Amino acid sequence: MASRMRELVRSNPVFLPVRSSYHVSQLLRSKDERKYTLEWVKSFKSDYMLDKPAPFINFQAADWVKAYLKGKTAIRVFEYGSGASTIFWLSMKAEVISVEHDADWYRKIKQRLSEADQIDYRLVEPEKAPEDRANGDPADPDLCISALEPYRGLSFASYVSQVDAFPDEYFDVIMVDGRSRASCLVHSLPKVKTGGIIILDNSDRERYTRLTAKYLENYNFELIKFKGFTPSIHLKETTSIYRKL
Repeated sequence: MASRMRELVRSNPVFLPVRSSYHVSQLLRSKDERKYTLEWVKSFKSDYMLDKPAPFINFQAADWVKAYLKGKTAIRVFEYGSGASTIFWLSMKAEVISVEHDADWYRKIKQRLSEADQIDYRLVEPEKAPEDRANGDPADPDLCISALEPYRGLSFASYVSQVDAFPDEYFDVIMVDGRSRASCLVHSLPKVKTGGIIILDNSDRERYTRLTAKYLENYNFELIKFKGFTPSIHLKETTSIYRKL
């Protein structure tokens, strides 16, 4: 099996971005993740994740979410950050509110959603941040700013607050996989129903969680963490799922 996978990586131009068999070997040695090996290799093909939609989180977390949604009806989803996950939620017949900050990406995904009638797809671009917030700590949920260089001096307050218009305990799933994630997480806490989940991707980045503990204390959440391989990425990443009890 391992030798066949290494040959596949070397010989098929679709998989050239993988560059070596090192990560394939890692996957094959993992009892929990070896079943994802071929899908991980294929995921480096252009637009693979959009053509075969799934939540863009690590494989183990994605399987957990699929199992959680199995058999559920009338699902309500809110997501920060759009793409493969948006198409996945729609394939589950969910009602989706999706917020995107990047205009070019928004236009690309909107073309894929042209026939979908159960989605409210919103482009909410950042604005200039007030001077007293522009150089603050991106981990501070009250500031609604981003640590990424292209967004320095910009505010995501309008983007973050999109969820605020909905009643408390309204959504079955809230996906936090966009900008200003600490702020998005905090605004999402009252909006997910009992038994519902908030998915925080890349939660190993400490700025997403370093200052959120005091906000979580006001709610009863079970934290479930998955660390593993993610489609089209050469690193293991962590996805945290907060299930409201």
